Amino acid sequence: MNNEELLDVSISDLTVDLEERLSILKNNLALLNQFSSKLNLLKIQLLQKSYKDVDRNIKFLKEKYSESLTIYKQFHKTIEGRNNKLFLINSLRNKKRELSEFIRTHQSILGSLLTSADWQSPSYSYSIYPLSGTQEGKILGTINDYKRDVHLDEEDFENNFVKEYVDRRADQKIQALLTNSGMAAFTTILNFLLSEKKTEGTILIGKSVYFQYKQIISKSFYRSVIEISEVDTDRLIKTIFTRKPKVVYIDSLSNSIDIPVPDLKWIFESVVKSYKEEIYFIIDNTCLSKTCQPYKLIPHHCNNLHLIIFESLMKYVHLGLDKITAGIILSKGQDSSKIFEYRKHSGTNILDSSVYVIPRPNRLILSKRLDRFQRNAFFLATSLQEFVDNNENCPLKKIIYPGLSNHPSYPWSRKMSFQGSFVNLLFREEFDSISQHKKFIDQAIKEAKKRNVELVAGTSFGLDITRIYLTSLWTDFGRPFIRIAVGTEDMMMMGEIAHVIISTLSHFRSIVPSSVLRTINRTKKRTGLKYL
Repeated sequence: MNNEELLDVSISDLTVDLEERLSILKNNLALLNQFSSKLNLLKIQLLQKSYKDVDRNIKFLKEKYSESLTIYKQFHKTIEGRNNKLFLINSLRNKKRELSEFIRTHQSILGSLLTSADWQSPSYSYSIYPLSGTQEGKILGTINDYKRDVHLDEEDFENNFVKEYVDRRADQKIQALLTNSGMAAFTTILNFLLSEKKTEGTILIGKSVYFQYKQIISKSFYRSVIEISEVDTDRLIKTIFTRKPKVVYIDSLSNSIDIPVPDLKWIFESVVKSYKEEIYFIIDNTCLSKTCQPYKLIPHHCNNLHLIIFESLMKYVHLGLDKITAGIILSKGQDSSKIFEYRKHSGTNILDSSVYVIPRPNRLILSKRLDRFQRNAFFLATSLQEFVDNNENCPLKKIIYPGLSNHPSYPWSRKMSFQGSFVNLLFREEFDSISQHKKFIDQAIKEAKKRNVELVAGTSFGLDITRIYLTSLWTDFGRPFIRIAVGTEDMMMMGEIAHVIISTLSHFRSIVPSSVLRTINRTKKRTGLKYL
């Protein structure tokens, strides 16, 4: 890609980013208009002063959103016809940050305002005044009159989530259930399986499943648990047929050092074809989101295979806002109705105001965002791997990313449209320690600061700004590693970030002689001390 093409691609990137932000703004404004139309329901419920306060708050927020849209239109006019592409890129970057920051700082206000007159325990009947806010006339006694159990706010989002993000056969009725986090989704499913006695037998888990729920499963079921490598497909299938597990826990793409990706298509084809026992597959789809669609792989006649999918909405579906935690469960049939009850009993339902902080499901917007993550992650992974291959003194053994040909999942992951948004660094033995990892992160941040490139040290992924983080540090159920989670940066900025990491690798040296470090590592292995 020559410089002119790079400039054009970066301008196109930033234009798409602004369209995403504008979509959120317009949707928020529509929600406020809907809320405003319901205000007449509050006239008999609120004192006049309180009613006026709510009305004034609506008008204030509508003015802020409308003003932001007007300013953007004016900005768009000022940059039309500009020939200086570098100036245009910098202007678009500044506007992207401005809009993103405006939305983030007002998103929680929006959620609180839209539920400000509602109750967690709304009335379904009354003698003088109703106490049900904007949901007056829709509350049914013992059905939806306690929001910890269920509430009307979540139903529209759940239905739209399935409509926008879940591919399924026409005869499949998939139900979505919101929870207050991805881990709450996992806990709800676990409580369902335990209480319905679905765990009485062998439980099969992927070796690299998310460390937090791996710890819960391993300690809860202990001797019943079998760990299998996600990329050893034949052995995994053979274990299912020979050990007949009641439950299989697996990630569609694991947030662990090796980032294994199971060949779900072949696994399900094998089980559907010949396996007759009842079996539950619990899939954490957080890292692939809508690009992984397991329900399409299950035929109508396969009643013995139960598929339950869960996902943290904080990563991709939240569109980088990072304001609230939320999760979702997908299931069908009787499993859905039972999980619905266990969400009640587990206290894992999402808060009503949080529903409005998550952008409305929009397949086109999310698809474009995931495409950007894919391009940026693949670019960073290939750039860093090329540096590793051509530099003998590089502190890394290799780059770990499912889109690289050296990855064990590559025979099937290469066909995937989305291979994850993070790249892991596998250090050589003399650099593979916590102290060295922390030192590397510090030096990367300093290098980025020197080059005036935005890079943050922080957890999570799916955000707008690239992050570097030492993850899985405080657990015995995962190995600490450095993860670089790419953001939605334009192509030119992504090149700058790659230069920052490569420059850090070029100058990174161990403060301890390699011979001493090798002795330390041998001692760690012998004594059982995993990391220093």
